Amino acid sequence: MDLERIPRWQWALIGLAVGLALAGTRSFYTPEYFGKSLDDNFNVYAPGTARQPVPVLLAPGAWFMPRNWYYLSDLVVHVPTKQGNESSPVYWVTGVLHQVKPTTDPKTGGFVKDGDGWKYEDIITQEFFHRGKTPYRVGKESYPNVMTYLDSLAGKDDTKRYRYAWWEKPAVIWTLYPAVAVIAIGGIWPTIVGLLVGAGLGRKRETAVPSAVPTTVPPMQTPEPIAPPISEPVPSDKEFGSQRDQFYPTEIHSDPPKE
Repeated sequence: MDLERIPRWQWALIGLAVGLALAGTRSFYTPEYFGKSLDDNFNVYAPGTARQPVPVLLAPGAWFMPRNWYYLSDLVVHVPTKQGNESSPVYWVTGVLHQVKPTTDPKTGGFVKDGDGWKYEDIITQEFFHRGKTPYRVGKESYPNVMTYLDSLAGKDDTKRYRYAWWEKPAVIWTLYPAVAVIAIGGIWPTIVGLLVGAGLGRKRETAVPSAVPTTVPPMQTPEPIAPPISEPVPSDKEFGSQRDQFYPTEIHSDPPKE
């Protein structure tokens, strides 16, 4: 089968079918998020930033022990979904949890200053997930959803931001996937095939060579019978000489030799 002979509109139909199949698979697929669960203490780490991490006690009431410092980064709020028998949607939040410590000056042994605070360095970084129920409650306060809560934190510190996974919306999936597939398979792929064939990288077409010996022998034809020539009737003795221009044959004899 020669790919270059397939019309471009047929490639576009193939791309549309592939895009719809991918969109359907993605729509019925429930994403799973891995990492550390912050369902119980997300609100504790969320206010921290890279310049001002949140101090957390190692154990409740252990004020005399050194504290750990945490902050969150690369926050992504995913499209809300319903979990089990819950009637209200759940917003999944993913990102990276940073455990840091103040940077120590090797000369003085004290902490290195960074503006109004200290300079910190990472100890442990790990991915996390958090299920934000609707409405979202933080202590005694209630928010319509987890995005509203994060927006309130962003108002206090411009560095605290998140991304909303708009590309996970069903309307975007059923529009974006088929469109990309049609462009890739119906537009880009035929062009690549044409360039490859034009460069001589495709399969060469085989041309039929005429054979010197005919494959079939025509049947022998029976020659038509040849009619005998029609001869004129020879006149008889009685009829010969009846016309003026007819003469009896005569024999010319030579004289006998003389002795």
